[in-house]
Amino acid sequence: MSTVQHDSRSKSSGARLQELCPEDKAKIGELVRKLAEETRQRQEVAIKYEKEKEMLASRLRELESQTNRHEEEKNKIKGKLTESVRLLQHMKQLKEQAEGDKTQQERELQRLKEEMIAREKQDKERESLINQQQALIAAS
Repeated sequence: MSTVQHDSRSKSSGARLQELCPEDKAKIGELVRKLAEETRQRQEVAIKYEKEKEMLASRLRELESQTNRHEEEKNKIKGKLTESVRLLQHMKQLKEQAEGDKTQQERELQRLKEEMIAREKQDKERESLINQQQALIAAS
């Protein structure tokens, strides 16, 4: 085969595997094995990536669900706290009102006691006048 024919064949269709020397064939064989191994590894990595991605997506959904439950629980507790504060304020108002009523009742009781003492004093004075008048009538 002439060099011209070999060059023209190389340019048009490339060299054929049969035409390569054993060392080049070995290199190509090694490159094919490496390519196959890297392809296999890439597929394994892709499968591992997809599994991990799905696992993380599942964990994310779980955490989002947990967050929603915590948010609902927080809102329930917040509502109970708000209601408790409202009830405490109402109880405080009732207590203040009861204390005010008690103070007013104590004043009224004190006024009634003073009025009763004044009436008893008036009754004693009347009784004393009546006794004096009866004594004068009896002496006359």
